[in-house]
Amino acid sequence: MKKEPITNFRNNISENFDYVIRNKPLVISRRKDTFILSSKMMYEDLLENIRYTYTILIENDKSCSIFLNEIDLFDNGATKEKAIQNLAIQLLEYSESYYQEINLWYNSPNRKKHYPYIMKVLLKNSLEEVIGLLEEVQ
Repeated sequence: MKKEPITNFRNNISENFDYVIRNKPLVISRRKDTFILSSKMMYEDLLENIRYTYTILIENDKSCSIFLNEIDLFDNGATKEKAIQNLAIQLLEYSESYYQEINLWYNSPNRKKHYPYIMKVLLKNSLEEVIGLLEEVQ
């Protein structure tokens, strides 16, 4: 991919944003740094194969414990639906926290792999959309 110097990008910023939204990502360079500007739709397509699977355990008190397999998160609820909702809330909160301190978490060997999962969650518009990401392992 051809790298666009930041000066060229900056001089034609409006046209470049239109280009990215309507055509394809741009690779932009600034000194030794390189970044990619992409539309939300293409970024979502890039994350399409990221899956969130969970396992449910029925407790002795008939409540449901739920475990997210890709990220070490778990929660409990009186019903399966409540447990799923609780897990989705926790996943959203974790994603927001991760993003707020991304320099720390992205550079931690045991948390770096969470990055695509975090970004997919943060691109969602509602808790219901986050719940829709969760798939039960049979």
